[in-house]
Amino acid sequence: MSKRFIDEAFGYFLNPHKLFIGDTFFAIQPFSKDKILSIVGFLNSTLGSFFTEIYGRTLMGEGVLLIYGPEIIPMPIIDPELIYDGRTKILRNFLSNKVESVFEELGAYISDEVSLDKVKSDRRELDKIIMGDILGLTEAEQLEVYKAVVDLVKSRLDKAKSFGKRGKTKDGVDMQRVLEELATETDKD
Repeated sequence: MSKRFIDEAFGYFLNPHKLFIGDTFFAIQPFSKDKILSIVGFLNSTLGSFFTEIYGRTLMGEGVLLIYGPEIIPMPIIDPELIYDGRTKILRNFLSNKVESVFEELGAYISDEVSLDKVKSDRRELDKIIMGDILGLTEAEQLEVYKAVVDLVKSRLDKAKSFGKRGKTKDGVDMQRVLEELATETDKD
């Protein structure tokens, strides 16, 4: 399962007890249930975060990314067989950790600050499997994936901030601004 609305923390979770899922989360039902750990592992990798950012909808306002069925179904994933092969402990260790912001996970708030030694060790271990062992990306190429994720998330959040907060309106009138103007006029008297 995954959060439907994502800010700067990406997270896909196991739901082995089939707990109730409301509107905030959505469930992923793989064709092969014995591969769910591998699928969730991939989706939680930095490459999974990259695809989530690319395929998610950004029309939610406040910089929130929306992702559920229509966005996640076409997302590419790695063959779960390749991930699962002897890596259950690494996947379970990673999934037992608290989900933190992508900036905390990668140790950087701008892409120029990204370096492999700043990436959290458990994330780096998972990413080495996905990007290094399976896909054969060099460390320099993996670093570019990290930088791209930081840039994409930062751009999405910065774009939302650039629009500013709009006041509540009633019939097209910004009531907060009217009250501020009245207070200013009252102070002048």
